[in-house]
Amino acid sequence: MFTAILLPPDLIEVVASVKILNRSVANVKWVPSQNYHITQYFIGHVYPASIPEIINVSEKVLGDSDKFRIYPAQFSVEGVRKKPSMIWLRFRQEKIFSALHNALHEALEPITKLDKKFSDPIPHVTVARLRKSNAKDEFILPDIPASVKELAVTAHELWQSDSTESGVQYKCLHKFDASV
Repeated sequence: MFTAILLPPDLIEVVASVKILNRSVANVKWVPSQNYHITQYFIGHVYPASIPEIINVSEKVLGDSDKFRIYPAQFSVEGVRKKPSMIWLRFRQEKIFSALHNALHEALEPITKLDKKFSDPIPHVTVARLRKSNAKDEFILPDIPASVKELAVTAHELWQSDSTESGVQYKCLHKFDASV
């Protein structure tokens, strides 16, 4: 379970273009476009009975938050230097993103018992997971077009992940609209 920021259609197209540009590269598990998102805060596995409380607590944090903007920086191959493991669309780190992440951690920790937090998380979209050791220079990573230089964050969603035979499926449990 996690809180997510959704991508607008034009940004989804840009992210999906990386798959098209790199379709001949082996050992890559591409994230389906319906799963593209920015994780605001990772909650992990929870008991179903705690979901209403998680929604209520998250609503207090996210519903009281202001709308804000984040800015795509670049596509990048991430992971240990000699063994990259993912392709990301990386966004610039923003104080408001980190502040919301930390506020969610503080508010949800009594429920989730998660003691791990990232004080300055990197907003990103996971585009692909690399199954074997691919070299960073195997990938064609496009520049971000001028038409999608920012993402207006006006809402967040609480998503639950379910593993299926065809891969991970995400289900929205609740939408949180940001205030003015």
